[in-house]
Amino acid sequence: MSYVCDKAAYGRSNPGRDTKLVDQYWDSLKGDTWERFVSNRVVPFMECWLFFVAERKRFPQLGPLASYLLTADLCYAGVAAAPTLDDMTTITHSLNKTSVTTLERLHLISPRPEAKRSKGKCNKKEC
Repeated sequence: MSYVCDKAAYGRSNPGRDTKLVDQYWDSLKGDTWERFVSNRVVPFMECWLFFVAERKRFPQLGPLASYLLTADLCYAGVAAAPTLDDMTTITHSLNKTSVTTLERLHLISPRPEAKRSKGKCNKKEC
């Protein structure tokens, strides 16, 4: 199974997120929940991302980064629209992870204070 599902593909894995959650995720979308949300439209990227981020009880262990990756997959599938520059800025600022570190290393944004690097937020305006 590890060759199909590499838990550390995007860095340190979340030990609480595994294939056992699939049934719970699927059950969360049963009925008309997903159909009502999507309806007959291509869902704006940010709206789709927020759908997963805001529904933590429905999708346990699916945090902002995994929600972004899922929304990106739905974008390729034609369910969600491509993200706008504003969408990516908001998400990058919210995640405050490797993409922010990369922008700092490229000197495109000011570095976060060293003492608070893990918790200090990047400057959203600079993003």
